[in-house]
Amino acid sequence: MLIKILPQQVVQLWEPIKYAATTADEVDEKDVPKYLNELLHALLNEKAQCFVRIDDKREIMTIGITRLLFNNITGEKYLQIQIGYAFKKAEDYLWKHDWEVMKEFAKKENCSYVGVMSRNKRVWELAKLIGMTETYRVFSVKL
Repeated sequence: MLIKILPQQVVQLWEPIKYAATTADEVDEKDVPKYLNELLHALLNEKAQCFVRIDDKREIMTIGITRLLFNNITGEKYLQIQIGYAFKKAEDYLWKHDWEVMKEFAKKENCSYVGVMSRNKRVWELAKLIGMTETYRVFSVKL
């Protein structure tokens, strides 16, 4: 079952959220405190949302973090999937079900589209599995 946790539940689940977020986003060790401070603030103030999939034993299988954002060019509101992390293997049909939940949440929030950015090839596969198309690639170099 995929559930959206309430801001007051974030503290209870903070340890697995921290692990999932810093691992999925591949946060550099030096940036972890600032990253986690911003994430916690965003989750507690509902600027970011946390979705948790639990199994029959009520153990966490997956954690997803989303944000409701605005496209500065088009003016459209959209749902950005920031991270998706699996503590336990989740079959493709479960990811498809989670996608339907995300779409419904995005529609309820009057979003025009859903976006995801990741360096993880499995995330790319899942994005294609649910019908997403690649819109651009981002390249960078450290100076």
